[in-house]
Amino acid sequence: DQDNLVHAVMVEVPSDDERSREELPFANATKLVPVHKQFRVWIGGVAVLGAFVALIVILPGVGNQPPTPPAPTSSMPSLSLPPSSSSIPSMFPSIDPSGNPSHFPSVSPSSNEELQQNALFELSNVLANENWTKNNGWGSSSSNMCSWYGVVCDTDGLDIFVTELNLAANNLTGNIDDASLLGNLKYLEQLDLDSNSIVGNLTEFSFNLIQFSNLKYVDLRLNELTGSIPPEVCDSIEGVDLRVDCNIECDCCSHDVLCEEECSDVPGWHNYFGEAYDCAWYAASDVRCESLGSAYENDGHTANTACCVCGGGTRGFKSSPSSAPSSIPTQSPSVSQ
Repeated sequence: DQDNLVHAVMVEVPSDDERSREELPFANATKLVPVHKQFRVWIGGVAVLGAFVALIVILPGVGNQPPTPPAPTSSMPSLSLPPSSSSIPSMFPSIDPSGNPSHFPSVSPSSNEELQQNALFELSNVLANENWTKNNGWGSSSSNMCSWYGVVCDTDGLDIFVTELNLAANNLTGNIDDASLLGNLKYLEQLDLDSNSIVGNLTEFSFNLIQFSNLKYVDLRLNELTGSIPPEVCDSIEGVDLRVDCNIECDCCSHDVLCEEECSDVPGWHNYFGEAYDCAWYAASDVRCESLGSAYENDGHTANTACCVCGGGTRGFKSSPSSAPSSIPTQSPSVSQ
């Protein structure tokens, strides 16, 4: 039994404080940061790095921005607009409440005014304005279009509208078919191109008239135009006073009034015996044409060919007054009160 007896011996182990540092396990180990705290550190690092990259990308672009234009100085002209006018000045004269036009420089033209002026420029090129009898202002981009010869304007206080174009008997030449921008004068009320040398197809051109909703008067007589005015054009411009030559077929042109035929004696004709025996002498008696009408030829004519009373003379259509302006329009736009 003694052999199986286990002797227990108490061994006293010194504490960590009592042991030397060399004997302690992991004495020099670094304290580990918890995993969740390590993730936050990485996130913060990425955010800082992203901020630096953004600064590198953005700052050069900011440096290349164009400089801010300097504010207007006292040497630059200032514009003073009426209280009722738009804050943006027009390229053409604005109208103050008294009705007197003020001539400001061209600053910011409205699209309507640009379109109208471009149409007038094209018209002047197509119809050879350098040969016109009167072409004051035409072709000049520095002058107000409302001061050009034959151009009459109206205004609503903000914009300028071309309402009349009066160029009758002004030596206009060219093909009116080439005036493709004429429709931009959409506020036009009166168009007078009477007594010129304009050529072109009136049938095709007449369809342009449909675009002018304010149109009241058009005179294209005594030119060299051909074609006709289609019925559909007449239906679309009902109420417009349209005047074309009498040989132009047109159902809405008042041919029954404007194209009444008349006879004119050959100017200055008299028979072989002298000035006393002119067409008036033949008209004074009912028998003179019958008995003497074919006798006493002079300048290639007898009474029967020179005098209307004897069945001669020249026959044509009555001419009616043109609306051509009697003088150059004033140098300021016309304004309806």
